[in-house]
Amino acid sequence: MQNAPDNFPDVIRIETSGKCNFKCIHCPTGTQPNKRPVLSKDRFNYIVNQFIDNKFVPRVVVLYHGGEPLLNKNLSHYIRTFKEMGVIKTVITTNASLLNEELSKKLITAGLDEMKISFDGQDPDENNHIRLNGNFHTNAANVKTFCKIRKTLGCNNPNIIISNVQICDKITLQTLYKNHHFTFQDAPTYLTKYFSDEYDEIEFKSYPAMIWPGFEKFGVLDVVHFPTDKPNYCGPLFETSTILSNGNVVPCCYDLKEELILGNIFEENIFDIWQNEKYNELRSNFRRQQYHKFCRKCNVVSPRYLCNSLPA
Repeated sequence: MQNAPDNFPDVIRIETSGKCNFKCIHCPTGTQPNKRPVLSKDRFNYIVNQFIDNKFVPRVVVLYHGGEPLLNKNLSHYIRTFKEMGVIKTVITTNASLLNEELSKKLITAGLDEMKISFDGQDPDENNHIRLNGNFHTNAANVKTFCKIRKTLGCNNPNIIISNVQICDKITLQTLYKNHHFTFQDAPTYLTKYFSDEYDEIEFKSYPAMIWPGFEKFGVLDVVHFPTDKPNYCGPLFETSTILSNGNVVPCCYDLKEELILGNIFEENIFDIWQNEKYNELRSNFRRQQYHKFCRKCNVVSPRYLCNSLPA
């Protein structure tokens, strides 16, 4: 008996910039930069019009896919457009290096709902080592200013989440695996201390450094692989549609290197792409635990983490 077709998802990811101004050592975009452009207004309007023409309003729109979204000077316009369409939640992830006062006001007044900000490591020096071209104190000061501007404007949006990645030793990773939870309970003290005045306004999350599919430049870092039950469902694959700035549609947020192209929105309708043979086969095979080679490299199917070279 053939499965009923999957409904088009209400979570949409649109890459507003394929480029990044950082060269983070754990990220494919930083170590192996892509050639994807910043998303132009014309191309953005083309994408939006496909949703409008099909009378479809996404519930969530994530304007990020590995590059730095603040490099796109039209970002606040894109956010406002989706909010005026009726999108409930708009999200970006940023390194905060370009978060000046003018841009802060534009993002807030456009209606941005959630802003994830990346700071890594256990202290400012480690953050700057991991996040090449970044400077913790400069970038974090931008976040403080953003919080002040939000108060001045009398706005509650966006929710701010500071996301922290740790490159751990093997013992720490093994302990996390035994506890069945690859999340740290507490954020590093350098973050909570620096943002002590804003502590009630910011959510902190800390994770070990997963290995992205397609990541190849490990340098002096080691890899730890953990067994897992073979899943027959993947949230990013079944619950999102991901559109890159060049129009290519990829399976999920993990495909930063554009390894599995399922169609191009500038050549065919996004709703037709979702139901095309290649996309349907990918989802159907995943349900049968017959994974595409791209999925076999992903943490959902094959958890792998970066670690330092200290002995276990």
